[in-house]
Amino acid sequence: MSYGMKQAGVDIIAGIDIEIKCKDTYETNVQAEFIHADVFNLKPRDLESKLLNKGLKRNDDNLILIGCTPCQFWSIIRTDKTKASKTKNLLTEFHKFVRYFNPGYVVVENVPGILRNQEKSGLKTFITWLKKNGYEVHADVHNVWEYGVPQTRKRFTLIADRVGKKELKPTKSTTIPVLKDFIGEHNGFPKEKTIVLLTLLEDYFGTNHLVRLQQSFIVIPAADLVTQRKIGLYLFVREQHYKLFPRILYLRLNQLETLHVLLVMLYHLNMPGE
Repeated sequence: MSYGMKQAGVDIIAGIDIEIKCKDTYETNVQAEFIHADVFNLKPRDLESKLLNKGLKRNDDNLILIGCTPCQFWSIIRTDKTKASKTKNLLTEFHKFVRYFNPGYVVVENVPGILRNQEKSGLKTFITWLKKNGYEVHADVHNVWEYGVPQTRKRFTLIADRVGKKELKPTKSTTIPVLKDFIGEHNGFPKEKTIVLLTLLEDYFGTNHLVRLQQSFIVIPAADLVTQRKIGLYLFVREQHYKLFPRILYLRLNQLETLHVLLVMLYHLNMPGE
């Protein structure tokens, strides 16, 4: 979000995140101060004091407060919400900063599920407060491909304005973005090699998030017994197993470096020619 705002010409004062690992990436890309803090414990007055020298002040018509709270708890994806439950009330915490600073503009981004849980998420209370305090509010679900992103993804966005007193809506793109406009060698990205591994004997089905980038694959050639060494990993593939195990698992070479153990030992069956 910060990077997008920067691209749009907004001067970013700072960003707050509980995860310290974000610091280098944030400061490199956004060129703004990274504040390592838990917003549950951070007081608006302390934030004001910390950023006073950068122009942060209350009732500033030019100030934009942006809240991109973790969205796992309100996602429709059916995963264990136990860990995510710790962050489900972050919108309420963001609300306390909006009340204190009374900025000219407020922006919130989250998953569509937050709109279906307005009471529990605090969204209904937040919108009601904004309207009572003179903000014109636009809150809706948008598909990002309509706004220049080469991806089909629906996101909830809220844009509130108390300065111009008008509803601010995202402007849709006049063209449909495609992936090749953003990646590939013609856009400065080096070509990567990818290996193809046969599935384990248990017959690995993968997940819904398994991406098969066909054009970047290299296939391990079939032979009586082929051994290829890739970054210290030995892969043993037999020609007969192409017929026995049609489902395949794709892994990029650089991902293999992060795997603790990967053993691909296809069982030697008593086939003709053994």
